Amino acid sequence: MERVSYLSEITNTLTEFPVFKNQKLNAEIYKMKLHISDYIYSIKQNNKTEQTKAYKNYTNSYKTIQTLKTSLPKDDLELLNRYLAKIKTNISLIDSFDSTESK
Repeated sequence: MERVSYLSEITNTLTEFPVFKNQKLNAEIYKMKLHISDYIYSIKQNNKTEQTKAYKNYTNSYKTIQTLKTSLPKDDLELLNRYLAKIKTNISLIDSFDSTESK
């Protein structure tokens, strides 16, 4: 049940994600959203191979966003960080839930 709430929180965060003036950043955010959607789908399908692949793609996009965000104004930077933190926290909680469940 907990995992469902984490998945729901991620999905809600993705739908509320803001759009920024930086087009490269928006393009990378779009890619990250797709990778997270793939990650969620692979969890629901219980496909560990695809889950690992989607997670790797998500982390690569996340790192690229971290690089691109340096050019943002302070307000946009704070907003982006808030959304990224929500996503990262929930994915970490899902991963910890999965690792304790598999033991």
